[in-house]
Amino acid sequence: MWTPRRIFLTLFGLLVFVGGYVGYASFLGGFDGLPPLPKHYQKANGPTQILPPVSPPGNSMQRKFELAFGPNCVEMRYPYKLEVPNKGLLFAYLEFEIIKDGPRKGWVLMSPLSVAIFGKKKAADGVPEINTMYADVAYIQFDKPVVTVSDLNDRKMIAAELHADPELKLNEPRKGQVRINSNRRTLDDGDDVEILTPGPVFYMDDPKPGQPHIYSTNAVQLTDYQNSPAFVLDRRAPRVPTVTGIGLRVYLAREEAPKKDAPPLAGAKPLKKEPKVGVSGVEVIELDSTVEMNLWTDASASFASPGSTDKPVEKKVPDKKGIVKKDAPPPAKKLLQVKTNGPFRYDLTRDLAHFEKPAVAKPGLVEHVTITREGRTTGQDVLDSDFLDVQFQRKKPVPPAKGSAPAVAKKDDPAGEGDMEVKSIRAWGETVVITSDSENLNATGTELTHDAEAKMTILKGNAQQGVQAVKDGNLLRGSELHLFGDGKELSQAHILGPGSVGLGAIDPKTNEYLKQASWTDRLVYSKQTEKGKTLDVLTFLGKPGVGKAVFRDTSAGDPQEIEADQLKVWLLPEEEKKDPDPNKPAVKKDHQDDSTKAAKPSRLEATGAVRSNAPEFIIKHADYLNVWFKDVAKLTKPEDAK
Repeated sequence: MWTPRRIFLTLFGLLVFVGGYVGYASFLGGFDGLPPLPKHYQKANGPTQILPPVSPPGNSMQRKFELAFGPNCVEMRYPYKLEVPNKGLLFAYLEFEIIKDGPRKGWVLMSPLSVAIFGKKKAADGVPEINTMYADVAYIQFDKPVVTVSDLNDRKMIAAELHADPELKLNEPRKGQVRINSNRRTLDDGDDVEILTPGPVFYMDDPKPGQPHIYSTNAVQLTDYQNSPAFVLDRRAPRVPTVTGIGLRVYLAREEAPKKDAPPLAGAKPLKKEPKVGVSGVEVIELDSTVEMNLWTDASASFASPGSTDKPVEKKVPDKKGIVKKDAPPPAKKLLQVKTNGPFRYDLTRDLAHFEKPAVAKPGLVEHVTITREGRTTGQDVLDSDFLDVQFQRKKPVPPAKGSAPAVAKKDDPAGEGDMEVKSIRAWGETVVITSDSENLNATGTELTHDAEAKMTILKGNAQQGVQAVKDGNLLRGSELHLFGDGKELSQAHILGPGSVGLGAIDPKTNEYLKQASWTDRLVYSKQTEKGKTLDVLTFLGKPGVGKAVFRDTSAGDPQEIEADQLKVWLLPEEEKKDPDPNKPAVKKDHQDDSTKAAKPSRLEATGAVRSNAPEFIIKHADYLNVWFKDVAKLTKPEDAK
């Protein structure tokens, strides 16, 4: 009840508060006790940019899940999430069940299951190595019984089965495949490595000697997202898988055991039990059959014209107007494909891939390991063999141009890791066949070695089967064929051991070449520039005490022959043909034309014990002979001589 006393006290209190505030505002309100606002937070001239609100960072487990599976990943909505920090493991799953009976009694069922493994190695920017796995259904066996979810923290997984279930009642785009992914220590998913299989996939922590840790009998597909003809921004864009096959076996490498200390003295306390050696990474991957490997390689390389040269990085210098020249487009790549119906083995410790043809061929089917590659200029290059080894290496950085500062290598910088290139190829078997449309070459032997660094290809034969090559219609025979490239084309070739070459047309009666050359030591092919023209040079070498180099020509009817310790021939390049007159009718070409007319001889040099029975000159013995050739007008008989 309001009384006069209460009304008076209320009005008095209000007047005291108002008077105090007025006094504060009058005497102390002009003082600003806050520090001045930094300039970059003060109001700027012009339109104000409104930034979106920043979401709270969340807890450590959430950041790790987003780092492994991407921002706003579906794993964050799973009801069960588990982290094992000391092992760098993350688990996320919707359903959890401990199996009470059956062959998997005591195992744990998780569905669907996502696992992330954080490695100890990190990139220069601090991004860790992260391997992830997804399965629609997973059965896991631990070393000790599991009663509750919390028991998983101190349990060790000793066996697992990963299954795919395309009929899983879940809106999950990954369902139907078991997926394994590696981030290569980068946040860019465009350089990841991904393995897909319909499963099931089996894992054993401690298999028997010689048995794999991971295996599957179904189809497997591996995609290296760096392996593409050009940079692809969208990972979802379709691309050719890097490796496919049926039947997977993975052998894991064990960490080195710690060195044992000296045994304890009598009466001393016993040492702690040594921890069991763990797994450090993948050592060997094997596929059983139906293997296909697709690699995008340098467009200028070829088996028949080996090697390519990486151009140095040009130093960017502005022109007179201050404009810097734009980067040239990256060099084109061409697909190199390896196929076999037999097994495949990849040794990650040596970066060595091994292919074999099937041990037992299907009836009526000739089995090979086949390499197919688009030719440098046209067609395809094909290599068939029984066995094939492909040696890879980490790609070296392109050297800087002159005047540019050399690149500084950072310690523990994994740049280029996974960026592989072919270092060498070795193919062998009962018969090795090379076919090159761009080089117009078909060659056979028993072993081929291709060295990309040395820009060299060697084709060998054996005692039962020598080397045979058909180049531009000419047949070569020998013991070994060595091909050298200069990065653009075939620059030099050697045929070692006794051999022969057939040139030009073939006699239909004898089925032999009308022009033939033979040697007892070797044949050397090279190029030489004279007066602005590039000439092909053939050098035939005889071997003292064994035989001479011989050239024989029966195209004119009577045999013509020249022999010496060394024969050397310079051939002019084929003259460019002018476009035919469209007003003139086309003349039917004679298919019996001599193919050697394309390359005309410019010079012949014979050295050592020269002998010749040509109609133009007969030489019984000479130490040296040098002959130049020149085109002249066709000779005709005078009218009075007819």
